[in-house]
Amino acid sequence: MMGLGAFPALSLADARGLRADYLTLLAYGIDPQIQAEVAEEAQQIALDSIFSTVAANWFQLKSKSVTPDYAKDIWRSLEKDVFPATGVWRLERCVYAEWRGGDAESDL
Repeated sequence: MMGLGAFPALSLADARGLRADYLTLLAYGIDPQIQAEVAEEAQQIALDSIFSTVAANWFQLKSKSVTPDYAKDIWRSLEKDVFPATGVWRLERCVYAEWRGGDAESDL
């Protein structure tokens, strides 16, 4: 059994709508619980592929192999010069633009 949410955060009308959606999915042979897990995983992958998230993960690894002062310089440069232009780009856009020989801004 799959929970829909707690009352009053989820109204009865909304719960009935979700139930109808889930029944439709079941009619097509799709398990709503698995569908929700797949959607949540896809959302997490999308969040993890944002350029600033990837850069922060890289910085955590890089900062262990450089001096603390140099690490501060790297992070300050990223915040000042890179993130304002590319921070919310999905990584796929950056790679695609580089492959095309252009910039991701023109690919909007």
